[in-house]
Amino acid sequence: MKTQLGLCVIILLFIACNKPPVEVPDFAVSDSWQCTINGINYTGSIDTSFMEIHSDFGSSRDTLLYCTGTSFDKKSNIFFRLFINRTSTAGDPNYPIIQEFSFDTCSTHRLWARINFGTMKGHIENFNGNKFSGSFSGSPNTEMGSSGQTVSDGKFSFQIGKGTSEPKFLSCDINNKPLRGFISEARVVSNALIMSGFAFHTDSTFQLIVRTGGTLKPGLYKSLDGNAGFQTFIPSIVTNYVSDAIGNMTVTIESVKDNIVEGFFSGAAQGVSTGSEANLTGGKFRCRVKNYLPQADAENKWGFCESNGLQYPFQTWSGNLLNAVKYQQGSAYYVVLNGESDHGTSVFKIKLRSNAPIAPGIYENNSGGSNNVDSLYFYCAPMNFTYVQPLAGIACQIDSLDNQKIVGRFYGNIGFYFNPYGGISFQRSVRRGFFKGNF
Repeated sequence: MKTQLGLCVIILLFIACNKPPVEVPDFAVSDSWQCTINGINYTGSIDTSFMEIHSDFGSSRDTLLYCTGTSFDKKSNIFFRLFINRTSTAGDPNYPIIQEFSFDTCSTHRLWARINFGTMKGHIENFNGNKFSGSFSGSPNTEMGSSGQTVSDGKFSFQIGKGTSEPKFLSCDINNKPLRGFISEARVVSNALIMSGFAFHTDSTFQLIVRTGGTLKPGLYKSLDGNAGFQTFIPSIVTNYVSDAIGNMTVTIESVKDNIVEGFFSGAAQGVSTGSEANLTGGKFRCRVKNYLPQADAENKWGFCESNGLQYPFQTWSGNLLNAVKYQQGSAYYVVLNGESDHGTSVFKIKLRSNAPIAPGIYENNSGGSNNVDSLYFYCAPMNFTYVQPLAGIACQIDSLDNQKIVGRFYGNIGFYFNPYGGISFQRSVRRGFFKGNF
């Protein structure tokens, strides 16, 4: 009898251990998302999604789910990262937890929620291992920390690894550690292609800048020439930095098709501490440039690089120089150079003054000598920045001058304003300034 009972137990255990796996019903997904933010409806497609399996979150969470999307009008971006437990049920409070949520309208109005910063909740309604559908809502903060934003009626539906593959990706290895992220905005400002975005795995933001000219075109762009820069930033800490004066990086734009740009980069950056070095290897990017409208590059140009001393942030600008004018007023002699960029919305101007006819040499503002920088001005309309020379510290050098053309350079310190001239000014370092114009 005992033998028969034992045999039955063994048979039952064998059957239990060899049950076919429970099949999760399949369901259709749309690879799309939607939500209402402060009363405005947004809808779009899923670009990229992937999962990471983790063993260090404890029993309540075992997987990180990443997802990025773009609105159908290509003006807004969404990104969220969810903690989930694939073995739990929808009633489990640990079922999905939004660890990070980011939404931007390709402007300064970026909403953000993460641990201890804003509040977002998600609910996964269906998943079968590689398909997900669910909802989200909450109250993210603005990037500057303001609360009172409302996200409602959020929905998502997608299959892992599927999507539109919208061109908005940047990756590289920094000292053999991966940086992977999405480009939330790419635009051309005063002849510079600026690509800004967020890393998937850290709180880091990044910016890659390439001074290409008014028209995007394939080519090689070097930071040491003032034509490229790169920076990664964690709030209050610049973790990597390349400018015309620090680091050494080369960016190659491989292809430009309509408003989609693709390329790669590598080199050396400054690390977290001043003087340290970090190797940038295997850098790649692919992005759609917002509102791109090519502008013809003139033969005569102006340009300069600027930064906060030798540190973050780094910018590089240029444009077309429209004309140069020489004239005499009383006992003073003047030369004025007028330039523009951004299809005429941004304005550049240099005015030099001398007690003698304008000639090659160095001109300094407020120097007390015969050769003076009367004014140096640049208003960048897309960024709403204004640069005006301070009381002292800027110098222009005319390298060559005749009756047809003028060629020179400028450098030193300049006043910087976050709005058209007025308000609080900051000092910036100007380097590699140049100009070439015809009379």
